[in-house]
Amino acid sequence: MPKTKYNPKIELIKLKMKATGDDFIPTQQRVYFNVSFPKESKQSKDLGMYFSKDWSVGKVVDRIAQQGKIRNDNNTSTSERLHLRLTDTDDDAFEFGITLKELIEAGKLEQGQRLTLERLSL
Repeated sequence: MPKTKYNPKIELIKLKMKATGDDFIPTQQRVYFNVSFPKESKQSKDLGMYFSKDWSVGKVVDRIAQQGKIRNDNNTSTSERLHLRLTDTDDDAFEFGITLKELIEAGKLEQGQRLTLERLSL
């Protein structure tokens, strides 16, 4: 039996069918990602989620933390904060003030990619 090849377009279609997010986001504004949660989360499996492409990374972090029922102290001066980065890369965490649209246009992010929310000391 031949191995099926990974096709990003097919995977994105599958992701769109099962992703969760805020219903008030218009379909044309949505961007889709697989999200991995920190160990402290009760959400043990990756979750397909969508966000508005106009949202900042900070707002996306807040929304993921809310979905995973994770304590979010990013608005206080703690040594560890929740950050978002690409999974399986050595890339730095995304800056909170940049929008998803800007990251996509800069080629630093693509729909369907796996993102990880984690606590980091920066």
